[in-house]
Amino acid sequence: MSICPKCKAKIDSLRQVTTGIEKCDIFFNEKEGWIDWKNEKFESDGIIRIFYCPECDEELNLDDEEAEQFLLEKDELKEIIVEKIKQIEDDKKLCGV
Repeated sequence: MSICPKCKAKIDSLRQVTTGIEKCDIFFNEKEGWIDWKNEKFESDGIIRIFYCPECDEELNLDDEEAEQFLLEKDELKEIIVEKIKQIEDDKKLCGV
C-alpha cells in the first residue's frame, strides 16, 4: 500500500481528474418532472490529467507513469514510520499536549 506524501494516509488508489468531452442524450421526463441523461460517454483528450489523494483530496504532482509507480510502491519502513507518528500524535491528544 502506498502512503500519501501530504496526509500520510495509507492509500491503494488515486483520484484522477482529466479534461475531455462528455457526450450524452438529454430528455425531459414529463412523468417524473426532471431531466434524464442517457448514453453518457466521456472521451478524454489527455491534455490535463491530475491525480489526487482519495483521503485528503490534495493534488499529487504525478504524471501517468509516476502515478502507476506510486500505486505499486510497498515501502514497509515508510508504513511503520507513519504508523508510529500517528500513534505518537494520538498519544499526545490523549495526554492533552
